[in-house]
Amino acid sequence: MSEPIDVRAVAGRREFRRFIDYMYERNAGDPHWVAPLRLSEHERLNPKKNPFFEHAEVELLLARRGDRIVGRIAAIDDRLHGKTHHDNAAMFGFFEAADGDAAAALLAAVERWAQKRGRLRVRGPISPSLNETCGLLVDGFDTDPMLLMPHNPPEYGAHIESAGYTKVKDLYAWLHDLRRRLRRCGRLRGARSAEREKTQSRERRGSATDLDGQNATIIHTSGAIRRTA
Repeated sequence: MSEPIDVRAVAGRREFRRFIDYMYERNAGDPHWVAPLRLSEHERLNPKKNPFFEHAEVELLLARRGDRIVGRIAAIDDRLHGKTHHDNAAMFGFFEAADGDAAAALLAAVERWAQKRGRLRVRGPISPSLNETCGLLVDGFDTDPMLLMPHNPPEYGAHIESAGYTKVKDLYAWLHDLRRRLRRCGRLRGARSAEREKTQSRERRGSATDLDGQNATIIHTSGAIRRTA
């Protein structure tokens, strides 16, 4: 039987560094993963450097199995997003996990955090906002990532769906051969000839009482996700 997973909020500079470092450790064996500058990652998550924190609360969480770090996640409550979209949603982002058990523990911790703030749904990965990296890579793992598009291990999609999440929408990165003349946008709308890299965002939603997954079913309808007890 494997050791239990303990998820705790990041406390202090040492754990903050471990939160950032884990991404590099987890993806080190992927030849197509392009490591971001560590300095930029520090600044993205530093409230003194990133103006996003002026309208958002962010809780950084680390998962441990014994003495080993086995995952990380950020719980995000963007007040500006809520004021604009009125969807009463919290987000999760900066997700990395060693296995499905670690993923489930991290997502459950975000859901508890969201419930305490009265949020009715959790959506992600969004790191940290819709203006930056969103979604999970679900196709194109044998290619390098596009600008502001994610690149993650193939198993992440299954880990997150096993925790009760399902697709909200598809996101695409298109590759265009510059030697070919661009067509009008109206004609491009239905085109499928270009190569593409596909990512997805996922959501778990419902009333505050069923956000923890008890007696709930996820239903996929018309591209939106409805959760019913």
